[in-house]
Amino acid sequence: MEFLVKFKCLLALVVTCSLICGCAPTSVVGKNARHLSLQLAADNHDVNTRSLITDTQYSLEKFLQQFYDLGKKDRQKGMDTNHAYQRISSFAKDDVFNPSTQKSNYINRSYDANDPESQAKRLLDSAIKTYWDGYNGVS
Repeated sequence: MEFLVKFKCLLALVVTCSLICGCAPTSVVGKNARHLSLQLAADNHDVNTRSLITDTQYSLEKFLQQFYDLGKKDRQKGMDTNHAYQRISSFAKDDVFNPSTQKSNYINRSYDANDPESQAKRLLDSAIKTYWDGYNGVS
């Protein structure tokens, strides 16, 4: 009988730990996307149009993955840090980071962002951080 009680407690502990660990992002790209989605949600002060943080995180993870892969490829090609800094400076010229193109999505509709300058800066900063994570081999 005592064995059965200990087994049930151990099983409950394992299930609880797996549920807790299963919800957190496991990759550096996922962590960067989660951090960015929380920042973007904090910038939106309209309670009627709050975005779902998890949905935003998944879409941002797809977006940031390309920068991680680019950094990883650049490192594998033997690109030095001076050229990597030049690559990063070219990100700012991309239309994705232009404040005039910033949108917010809410219920499958796209609207102008509340603070497009801040949103563009946060996206660019996260893309740069994710690029460096790929370049430096952070996983």
